[in-house]
Amino acid sequence: MSFPSIHLSLGLIILIIAILGNFVLAVFVFINNSKSSTNRIFSLLSLVMISWLVVAYISFLPSLLESSLIWIRLSVVFAAPMASLLFLLSHTVPNSKLLLKPRTLYLIIFLTIMIMVLNISPLTFSTLEIVNNSPNPVPSLGIIPFALFSIVFSSLSIYTLITKFAKATGTTKEQLRFAM
Repeated sequence: MSFPSIHLSLGLIILIIAILGNFVLAVFVFINNSKSSTNRIFSLLSLVMISWLVVAYISFLPSLLESSLIWIRLSVVFAAPMASLLFLLSHTVPNSKLLLKPRTLYLIIFLTIMIMVLNISPLTFSTLEIVNNSPNPVPSLGIIPFALFSIVFSSLSIYTLITKFAKATGTTKEQLRFAM
């Protein structure tokens, strides 16, 4: 019985370490307090990040050049919920309950899903050019809403954490310092 040889490049080793580290941390945080919204959001963000890491790695494998475009589109599909989950985490931490009004949460979920659908379509990356055996996606106009979405939610995350930190005292301030 022969097994296929696995070429462990430095990039693959780093990917495996990152996946295992993120997964262990996500499970530990979730098990620590599975009823906490902060812990649930953190764990979900970690799982989405693992998915994004795997898809991004696959998208640039030379052996998969023919399917690189779909993998690259999938990588930006996973990037959208990372941005919105980061905002939800920054807005919720260190509380155990979600602080957003349900209407705002549903709007964020709706916008995230719309951006994900846009990202998987040819409206974000229309085609793929292979240059020096490396995939180079050609962006289309759909990349603009994704970029705005990512910038807005990332900026809101930073602003929210800084504002919370400035107003916090005692244990809450220490918890926020750790989160930052």
